[in-house]
Amino acid sequence: MKADAAHEVPLSDDALEILKSLPRFDRGEYLFSTFGVKPVNGFSKAKAMLDEAMAAELGGVVEPFVLHDIRRTMRTGLSALPVPDLVRELVIAHSKPGLHKVYDQHAYRDEKRHALALWAARLRSIIKPPTSNVIALRA
Repeated sequence: MKADAAHEVPLSDDALEILKSLPRFDRGEYLFSTFGVKPVNGFSKAKAMLDEAMAAELGGVVEPFVLHDIRRTMRTGLSALPVPDLVRELVIAHSKPGLHKVYDQHAYRDEKRHALALWAARLRSIIKPPTSNVIALRA
């Protein structure tokens, strides 16, 4: 994080399941890394692999995007959910504005947890829409 500030992220159950499925390394403590020894830093290679995997999954070329677009999409999506603006900003590691920095020392853990649970549910509804919303139409 910028200025070596810690950013606490209360992960949703879906995120925890993904993390549990990742390989573990005996040589270091880093999860997102090369063999656990040091943190990942080759994002361009990983992005190229992601693009390739997405194209294979979708059966074609994927429109160009940068990793920051994922952050922007998530932040925009939180605006469509019942999440207060301050909490939306804290979820993406923006600092508290103005006097909030000085006087509001609340960590907003539960509020961030709720926001991320809502976001996980939204993503889940996109990936696997409820079948009750499907109506068979005649030709």
